[in-house]
Amino acid sequence: MHRDSLLKHVIDARYVEDYRVWLKFNDGKSGEVDLSYIVGCGKVFQPHKDLKYFKNFKIENDTIAWENSSDIAPETLYESITNPIRLKKTKKTSTNQKPLPQNMPEISRFFRNNNINAL
Repeated sequence: MHRDSLLKHVIDARYVEDYRVWLKFNDGKSGEVDLSYIVGCGKVFQPHKDLKYFKNFKIENDTIAWENSSDIAPETLYESITNPIRLKKTKKTSTNQKPLPQNMPEISRFFRNNNINAL
């Protein structure tokens, strides 16, 4: 099996309503995803509060992206369609950390739980 066939790519995307988008992936799976959790989360997703801005996404680098170069990993989008319940579970934290908010972007979770200087 070719390596690229294992990677998930967004091949079609359409605005539905509010902050919901219909997506189709290269393996044929498709469905709607509610992206309201990213709206206003961090500086990069502030412009997305404006629905007119949010609606103006495009497919770029195998995922959906906006004018300010913000995007969401295709793996995250795929997981939200194929296993939506798993994404809603609360992440366990150590006793010395505050619980992670559900709407924290994926990359922020990584840098919060890992030493950035070790990279």
